[in-house]
Amino acid sequence: MPIPSFRTVSIIAGMLAFAPSASAQLYCSQPIRPYCSTLSKPFSDTSETRECSEEIEDFKRASSTYRDCLKGLIEKSNLLSQRVSDGFLSRKEIEPALGRKS
Repeated sequence: MPIPSFRTVSIIAGMLAFAPSASAQLYCSQPIRPYCSTLSKPFSDTSETRECSEEIEDFKRASSTYRDCLKGLIEKSNLLSQRVSDGFLSRKEIEPALGRKS
């Protein structure tokens, strides 16, 4: 089994150093649509209307947070993919052992 080069070890170490920050945020919590927004009948009083309006505003804020989280995961995934690709493409050809040509 060939001994990995310093460059290969460095690439793997870099990927492992990056992995904890990526895995710390592997899940984005999708907000749940407020129940009041699914009702077709009119509200019975202004307090119900106000309460539903507040729930919808909360949902909109949570949706924005969710989108930002997904964007962050996509960016991290793209960065990791590029690092892996760069590491693969920058490898040098392995020298033949003991002067034998492959």
